[in-house]
Amino acid sequence: MRRTPAPQAPWAAPRWAFALLLASACGGLETSREAGPQVGAPCLVADESQPEFGGFSERETNIEDGGSCGTTNVCLVHEFRGRASCPDGQVDGAEGACTTPEGTPVVVPVEPQLPARPPEVAMVCSCRCDGPDPSASYCACPGGMRCEELIPSSTSGFGGDYAGSYCVY
Repeated sequence: MRRTPAPQAPWAAPRWAFALLLASACGGLETSREAGPQVGAPCLVADESQPEFGGFSERETNIEDGGSCGTTNVCLVHEFRGRASCPDGQVDGAEGACTTPEGTPVVVPVEPQLPARPPEVAMVCSCRCDGPDPSASYCACPGGMRCEELIPSSTSGFGGDYAGSYCVY
């Protein structure tokens, strides 16, 4: 899987482009999702199992559909840096401080996590809580979460099908 770092601007296409490619490859996102008991629970994206994965940038948002959050929710990585399995990061891959969830050593440098955005709040199961389609059914965010636009409805191309807001901490 590939990641595309995004510029600071929340409306810039690269911020959500990877999420759309991943969702498309996994079968797409539905326009109607129910907020189940998993919304807000920590999740783990498939990238974390790759020893060559260097982690996320806090300037990107990623959505994984059909992963650890089941079939009705997505694993949302939002404003998170590093890897969930490596809080302190590592300078180079030879260091061996980071491992995959399966215990395989990570072979690339990894940035440390941001103390204010640990995986428990920045890598969680989420659902689409608002969007441009007035006839769609959207979820309600559970307590402690807010509905935030992550993929603007003004996007063009395949992004329009995934536009909307997601439950975030």
